[in-house]
Amino acid sequence: MDERRPIDLLRNSGGQMTIGPDDDPSPIKTMCVINNSLHIIKGKGIYCARLADEIDPDRTNPAIPNTSQRVLAYGTDCDLVRQTLLTAKRLFDSHSKALGPSFPYERAINLSFEALKDLIVMHEMQARLAAEISAAEASLKDRAIQNRSFALPTIIGIHESVEMFLQKSAHAVGDLFSIAQLFHPDGLPKGWFDALFQIVQAQYGSDAEFTKFLVEALPVLKLIRNARNCVEHPKPGYRVEVQDVTLLPSGELRAPALEIIHPETPQPLMEVSAFMAQAVEQVAGIFELVLAFLCGHAVQPVAGLPLAVVRYTPQQEAAFDVRFGYATRMGDQIVPFG
Repeated sequence: MDERRPIDLLRNSGGQMTIGPDDDPSPIKTMCVINNSLHIIKGKGIYCARLADEIDPDRTNPAIPNTSQRVLAYGTDCDLVRQTLLTAKRLFDSHSKALGPSFPYERAINLSFEALKDLIVMHEMQARLAAEISAAEASLKDRAIQNRSFALPTIIGIHESVEMFLQKSAHAVGDLFSIAQLFHPDGLPKGWFDALFQIVQAQYGSDAEFTKFLVEALPVLKLIRNARNCVEHPKPGYRVEVQDVTLLPSGELRAPALEIIHPETPQPLMEVSAFMAQAVEQVAGIFELVLAFLCGHAVQPVAGLPLAVVRYTPQQEAAFDVRFGYATRMGDQIVPFG
């Protein structure tokens, strides 16, 4: 006797789901499990998809639909997505087990997604600030010196924006360090990137590409960490100063600028928008390369095939939407794996 209820027949039947609103007609490129939920990645957005059984596992309400919800308005068309989440998806593939059976693949992907969200916030903050500065510059056309006085434009909330930006930067860098800890759970309990550098240099030597890369990346990572500490715990000799639009002795107007005062990692006065744009680019680039180096030194053979992390050809990069991935040698050819 068939004991299936109408709701069972409904939930067990096939169906279809439209992913994304009308303003995102981009194609579905790939899928990824993030924080135990399926995420659909399109060209211009990332969407969390939930089946009705996830929402109503006891099957009590036949009206519950399958759902999709946009979590980021950026997808495979965005460099930041490719450098973080998509690179992580390619390298932390739990099906290939290229890093061994015990590696916490899902944790690494989840951390990469958290870093991506922070980088997106940083990117949007920089874009908004650049737009506000452009609008302020345009408003100057209608202003003139009257009675030897001049009303300077104001960028509302510039100090708070700088603080939030530096905090988000430190969060993204912190997520990257947490990923590094997954590769060295005993050697990096509290050390931060200085400890990673010491491990890499000891294991692979000073001439190794990973070691050389960390020599260049460490000053950037330290600057971000120290700048965050300066805004959260300022003290004499350790602070971040932010200036709004400023009239210079030359008669020129300077856009909002910041200066990081720190004995180890000082940052001379620099326009805020330029600093933000540079930080987003540097953190995303460091994130991508650290993942590639970590996986390249930890990769294991799969089904007897020796694997390595390689920089894809332009054609492969276009196909996979990432620059790095696993490959194996077959005769004279380097063949992508996974």
